[in-house]
Amino acid sequence: MIETIDDDVRAWLASVAGSMAAISFDLPPPTGEQLTLHAYLFDIDRPLAVSSGRLPPMLLRLGYIVTCSGPDVPAAHAVLSKLIAAAETNAQFSLEFGPAVAAAWTALHVPARAGFVLRATASKERAGQIAPPVRGARLETVSLQPLSGRVTAKDGTPLAGATIEASSIGRTATTDADGRFTLEGATNALDLSLRVRAKGSETEVTHAAHSTGDYTIAVDVTK
Repeated sequence: MIETIDDDVRAWLASVAGSMAAISFDLPPPTGEQLTLHAYLFDIDRPLAVSSGRLPPMLLRLGYIVTCSGPDVPAAHAVLSKLIAAAETNAQFSLEFGPAVAAAWTALHVPARAGFVLRATASKERAGQIAPPVRGARLETVSLQPLSGRVTAKDGTPLAGATIEASSIGRTATTDADGRFTLEGATNALDLSLRVRAKGSETEVTHAAHSTGDYTIAVDVTK
């Protein structure tokens, strides 16, 4: 794209200056034997594009420092005057004067000369669609039932004071007078290995995830 804009700038400069001056994209020399228009590219910018659901066009906005060098200073000034007047009717180009010009010469470490900054913009369409932005997030939760149940002897007698340990999650519970327990921090949505101790006996059971009904653990306390 830059070379395309270069071509447009060269063509415009040539159409205005005609045979009065040669065209160069180099910085002006300290002295010159031929009247020459210089358009030195010193700045490249990308303006923000307005989103329309499609990939925005590739936009480039170039800045050229433009001056005219040669042995005939009045002739050089006349060329610049013609360019300034012609730019008023060219929508592709805009001119900047004053501080922008001084700043450009300073940045380039070149002695200041009469001139202006020429801004040229070009765009190139790109195919494709932009993914729609995420407007918000929706979180859905799954209802989790706490793991609870009952510990009994083999004959169905409730066992009070029995301990239930789920070592994988670091949780324990103790049964009440009816042998019931609730294991805090555990859910019915997980497979858990449980170690149950009651009246000096111990057993290990596996609780299957999403089990339904009254969960009862029978411990053989006759051993």
